[in-house]
Amino acid sequence: MKIKLPILILLVILQCGCGRREEPAEITDVKGTAEKELFECSFGGKPRKFSIYLPESAEGDLPLILMLHGYASSPEAFRRETRMEEVACARGFAVAYAGMGGVEWKGRVGTSTEDDVTWLTALARFLQKTYKCNPERTYAVGFSNGAFMTQELAVHAQDTFSAVCSVAGSMPKLTWELRKEKADIGVMILYGTGDAVVPKRSDGSNETAYDPPIEDVMDYWSRANALDRKTVEKLSARASLTRYTAAGASKEVCGIEIEGGQHSWPEEAFCGFDPYRVILDFFDRCK
Repeated sequence: MKIKLPILILLVILQCGCGRREEPAEITDVKGTAEKELFECSFGGKPRKFSIYLPESAEGDLPLILMLHGYASSPEAFRRETRMEEVACARGFAVAYAGMGGVEWKGRVGTSTEDDVTWLTALARFLQKTYKCNPERTYAVGFSNGAFMTQELAVHAQDTFSAVCSVAGSMPKLTWELRKEKADIGVMILYGTGDAVVPKRSDGSNETAYDPPIEDVMDYWSRANALDRKTVEKLSARASLTRYTAAGASKEVCGIEIEGGQHSWPEEAFCGFDPYRVILDFFDRCK
């Protein structure tokens, strides 16, 4: 029996799966816990958890911040360490602390969809829908291993996140190798000169580091976003802010260097400026 060419082509397409778009994975089995803001759920058949904090007068269209903890930590521990929601909710932000379900965040690997980029984008979609958060104003803040993850999101999930803030981290080498020529996302990076986790050209630590130096990461984001204006200002006796902007641009790139800062969440008593205000002001500018 002869099969007409169009039908044959259709059969080949169906057999190989081409032309069929996979639906994005969804969060399922969401359950409350003894702590009313903390939830357990399933994603990709694996257990995950998150907590969500809302402003007192939450009326929808809320800007949303996802908080990503460091290596072997948890949403609860990161909340106790930073208390971001206490400041952010007062300014009208919703704040969610996300858990990865393991000891470290895992970025995109090959064509796999079972990674933490898809988990965090799915969580953002779930929170946007469930709590009426603004899809155009969704952000991520990460510390240490979570900071490296925010760089993953900045490269791979610009359709979900408007801006990210990396604290005490750089960009993973594999993400660096997959970076795109152009970008449309705000990026803020906070790091201390004494932080051995962050490779730096300024102290030569980049020469033996696996990941790219923080100076190259900053240069990349400013060029990819086509930001041609550079300003430098002192935030305190210890801290300086380098900002890249452009006329008419809705995004910006900022780097904050803290003299003598170690691998820790910045404290105002040491760094001389309020990191919460600076981060939230940055997010307010990146809409």
